[in-house]
Parts: sequence; structure tokens; C-alpha cells
Amino acid sequence: ASESKYPFVAIGPGTEGIAEERIHGKGPLAHEELVTWFAHARAVVVPSQIFENQPTVILEALVFGVPVIASMLGGIPETVGDAGILCEYEDRSAWIRAAQDVECKIDDYRARAAVRAKRFVSKQISRDWEELFRSQDRSE
Repeated sequence: ASESKYPFVAIGPGTEGIAEERIHGKGPLAHEELVTWFAHARAVVVPSQIFENQPTVILEALVFGVPVIASMLGGIPETVGDAGILCEYEDRSAWIRAAQDVECKIDDYRARAAVRAKRFVSKQISRDWEELFRSQDRSE
């Protein structure tokens, strides 16, 4: 699922047509396609500029054991906890450092994400997602 010539893949509304040196936009994807992307993701980046309570994409990332790098706004810090890194939206260097830190400690952050997910997701839903996740080939 990954496109190795693009280290960063942007998914969701408004990302269609992005094709820069290091970023490729996929646009909105069907839920089934998202599962594959989550299974191969090293991190999910949520550079929110608005106050959000609990973005679904963060919960999905946590269920898949994917670390989150996100803005320090609204309920995002409570949701991410120690399963990722929070950054001020305007601090570009903080986002770069966060990505580097997550990459250096990927196994630790993955484990934290999986534990964190259990705080927000019912046991049955968690088992269903875990089964779906395990069915994905994570080899690169």
C-alpha cells in the first residue's frame, strides 16, 4: 500500500492532487482502504488548527498501534496521551523533531498506542479491529 517514493502520504478530503517532492495526496478513501494504510503507517500526523474533542482518526490510529503526532488543541492531548507527541501547530521544527523521535522509538510508541486504545474502545470493537489489523500484511 505504501508508495516508497513518497515518504509522506496525505489521506482525506482536501488532499487530492497533492504531488510534491515528499508528499502524495490520496484524497478520501473507503474504510477498507484505510485499514491497509493504517497497517503500514509509521505514524499518523494530525495537524489540526481547530479545537476538536476526540478526532476519530486518532482513535483509529491507536487501535492499530500507530503512534500519533498531533496539535496541542482541544481534547487532542487527552486522547493522544503518551502514545505520541504533541506540537504547537505553527512550530514546524517541532513537527520534524516529533517525526524523528517517533521513528527512533517506534516500537515503544506502538506499544503505548495499543495500550492507550484500550481506554477509549470497547473490548468487542477492539477485538474486531485487532483481528482485522492482524489480517493485514505489515511487511514492507
